[in-house]
Amino acid sequence: MWYITHDSITISTAKLGISNLRRSRVSQAQDSVSFSVAGPFDAAPLFEVGDIVGISYKDDSNSQIIQWFQGRVIQIPRAGSGTEESMEYVLAGPWWFLDNLVYQQLWAAAPRLAPADLAQDEEKLGTISTTDPISGQVIVYDKIGVYKSRVILGQKQDGKRMTSAEVITDVINFANAAGAPIQLGNIEPNLKIPYDEQQDVTCAEVIRRMLRWSPDAITWFNYSSEPPTFNCQRRSSLASLTIPVTQTSAIQIIPRDDLVVPAVILKYEQTSSVNGAQYEDVSTDRYPESATGREFGALAATLQLAGSQANYVTQKIVSTEIPQLPAGEAIWWPEHDASCKKQGRQETTIIPGSTSHIGTPLEYELKEGQIQDWMDEYSAEEVTYTAQVRTVTKDEAGNKLKEEIRTVSCTIITTNAESR
Repeated sequence: MWYITHDSITISTAKLGISNLRRSRVSQAQDSVSFSVAGPFDAAPLFEVGDIVGISYKDDSNSQIIQWFQGRVIQIPRAGSGTEESMEYVLAGPWWFLDNLVYQQLWAAAPRLAPADLAQDEEKLGTISTTDPISGQVIVYDKIGVYKSRVILGQKQDGKRMTSAEVITDVINFANAAGAPIQLGNIEPNLKIPYDEQQDVTCAEVIRRMLRWSPDAITWFNYSSEPPTFNCQRRSSLASLTIPVTQTSAIQIIPRDDLVVPAVILKYEQTSSVNGAQYEDVSTDRYPESATGREFGALAATLQLAGSQANYVTQKIVSTEIPQLPAGEAIWWPEHDASCKKQGRQETTIIPGSTSHIGTPLEYELKEGQIQDWMDEYSAEEVTYTAQVRTVTKDEAGNKLKEEIRTVSCTIITTNAESR
């Protein structure tokens, strides 16, 4: 015997005049049930659109009533002719709630003084406290989370990763908290998925996006529980079922060769940054090795991965080799002290061998740039050079008028870094 349950009232289908009871079950879509009730097609319906109706039957072996379907009334077609009138009722399974609910995630908002008044789309995530530096008073703030339909699939509210099974579980729990009559069952596909940022997607679409990584997975509801239990498993994990041909009125078998793809191409996009300049790098996984992704029916997907970021610190260095002193002092000193150059009738020469220095000179003189702390293999030393010079002043005829000896000095930065 079959029964209809509505508003906690259970009545037999025979008493209600129900006939043509049909059920259709689909993976990753709405199951449906339809039935007809003979009678005036303009009469008040047994159920209204939006009502939750359960259908059950009594097991002949132990007289136990088992729920066969539970769903929401979505249509009430009415039909009439010269000989008969009837109403038909169309019920959608619990997937209807997943199709009609936009999935949202909690995002952290600015803390507010406790106790904070929460809006309908907000939740309290905890508290934080600070101490006023002047009064010494402890101030408590509520950490606030706000639900948003911009979601990052594969990421928790705290930034940690989620597997495909964890995302599906969160979706079902979210729908259940919103009032969907669904309880969580066995969720098997449990893959590490790439982050997938989406906006304004339904709960059903999120589940489909997770199962695109597990094409052999199916979903179904166990209607014998209250509320119905959502399950998701791979076909290879399910028990096989043998049905005698004598128990069926007709058999139709359709080989699904159309589901076999000729090739699979996965492209991974990475956008990297070097010194603020961005460039894109693409790597590819393919099967078979000869696949191009342009085969008809090929499965091609592009995955965005986090790229690298690099910033290079550079320093231009210009240096010149320090000549061997005192051998090169006659050339070196005029470049470092203008008074050592010939000026009019004054002629200045370095007294050979008088050059000395304070400090330990390295092989190059630093002309431009600076030796930075991060230049581990290079160093710089400040060195002061001094020398004795003889200045002779002559008249226009070239006769010596005066001669004097004085000391000149200069301080330079020496380094072991070449120009680069």
